[in-house]
Amino acid sequence: MVIDFIYPINSRSNYHLIGNDGAEQPITPENLWREIASSRPDRVDSFVLGSSFKVMQPLDRVWIYSVDAQQVVALGEAQRVYKTLDGWFVDLVWDREMTLGLESDPIARGDLWTRVQTTARANSRTIAVLRRRLKGAATAKVEVDVRSDERRRVLREVVARQGQGVFRQALLEAYDGKCAISGESCEAVLDAAHIDPYSGPKSNLVSNGLLLRTDLHTLFDLGLLRVDRNYRVRVDSAVVGTTYAKLDGKQIALPAMKSQMPSLAALGRRLEGH
Repeated sequence: MVIDFIYPINSRSNYHLIGNDGAEQPITPENLWREIASSRPDRVDSFVLGSSFKVMQPLDRVWIYSVDAQQVVALGEAQRVYKTLDGWFVDLVWDREMTLGLESDPIARGDLWTRVQTTARANSRTIAVLRRRLKGAATAKVEVDVRSDERRRVLREVVARQGQGVFRQALLEAYDGKCAISGESCEAVLDAAHIDPYSGPKSNLVSNGLLLRTDLHTLFDLGLLRVDRNYRVRVDSAVVGTTYAKLDGKQIALPAMKSQMPSLAALGRRLEGH
């Protein structure tokens, strides 16, 4: 069953929107509308959910509520809900037609029958309001497409997992489209891995990232595979006896530009388990 959530945004919060030009912008309704209208339909944005958030599931609806304007201003569909060292996150793909409709006719706070203080499931009276809005022909068509086309849903989840965006594109260019460890060049299985955990847009520096094959990215995030200050792979004893053990001591590939080299300080923190 698809669940409706209300997610409050605040222009004075630490969260910033990454625009199509790669610049950080305050997360305001106006900036959000402009970026969604001018982006590709499969644009993915990541939102912080906070610690221990285990309720939201892929395909749930997330209604964005502007605290400043006191109204619902956008609708997204959850594609991936995941936990990092910094807490829980959700990747959203936007319902463009509904969101642009909300630009001209937002849902006011007084119509929601709820106080929006943190991300939470909508109550029954609020759900009735939201779903009445969903009955427009354009949005109904999107709903049918999502549920009837399994291949389309899977492809969208793959896009979300890859973390499409400026950071990944920058790493693809810096590493010449190849995994830094394995040399894999199939772009579909290459991920943008943060060395220091993600803590906002300023974390998305090439020097704080590695381009890794998906399985190696998972091991890296779990601390079972690290890179030392000599840019050599170090594997944990937990993977001894597996095919990954042979990677121990391997020199990783590095960007040509000195400014894009992986940060030795960040690698050191990761190596020491910080």
